[in-house]
Amino acid sequence: MLIRDERRSLSPLFFCGGLLYLLKRLQMTRAHVCLIVLLAFLSGPVGCREPNRSFQSSEKDASKSENHSQSAETSVSTKEPVLIYLAIGSFDPLFQTSPVDLPQELTLQRYPGDGTGYYILQFKGPVLQKWKEEVGSAGVDIFDYIPQFAFLVKMDSLSRRRVEAMDAVRWFGIYQPGYRIAPDLMGMLSEKADRPTKIMVSVFKGEDVSALKAAIERLGGENFEVSRGGERIRLLIAGNKIGDLARLSGVRYIERVPEFKLFPTGKKRGE
Repeated sequence: MLIRDERRSLSPLFFCGGLLYLLKRLQMTRAHVCLIVLLAFLSGPVGCREPNRSFQSSEKDASKSENHSQSAETSVSTKEPVLIYLAIGSFDPLFQTSPVDLPQELTLQRYPGDGTGYYILQFKGPVLQKWKEEVGSAGVDIFDYIPQFAFLVKMDSLSRRRVEAMDAVRWFGIYQPGYRIAPDLMGMLSEKADRPTKIMVSVFKGEDVSALKAAIERLGGENFEVSRGGERIRLLIAGNKIGDLARLSGVRYIERVPEFKLFPTGKKRGE
């Protein structure tokens, strides 16, 4: 309950009346009285406080906050492209089928048998741990992270059907053979490029490296060097066989083996 202080809310009329009575008792001239009254009116009401603006400011702040909340909600719900970034290029899978036009030999429509193979799975936003746990409980193996909000995963037909029903999943699609080849090797895929090239093949964890090596040998691969964990294989193979190699399911990525040259101490490169 608000209680008004009557002493602090005297009107100018009461103040001026009291002032006139006081001056009359003091026997001041009429000119003095007029001068004092004029000064009193010019100085404004005595004891009248400035109106309380705290309620007005709080209402403005609340209005600003509400408008800010509405704009934030709009920005979240706005459908903006969410790109997946691969070495070959970037694309939004809801609007594009691929970052570049891949030749038919570097694409797959489906995996054979029960559909077991490697896919790109994209979540609808910044990844929450519970989303990953939900996908994992559906029988999906999660591997490398791919910007934005995506992972390389392995699943079969049953786990794909479960993933399709999840609200947290924005999209998933086959990890195409064309995505597994470094861009600087793409020019070597023609039939004329039969010159042996030294490459390094990254292998998905859990794959049978011996079986994969045998499959690569059938493509003409040789001079194998397998890392201790079996996750990388160096080999020599004709450039026009790299596309066939990328279609092997266990292959994660194919790139050139970097070449390092030693230069004599005290000499510059090119001398």
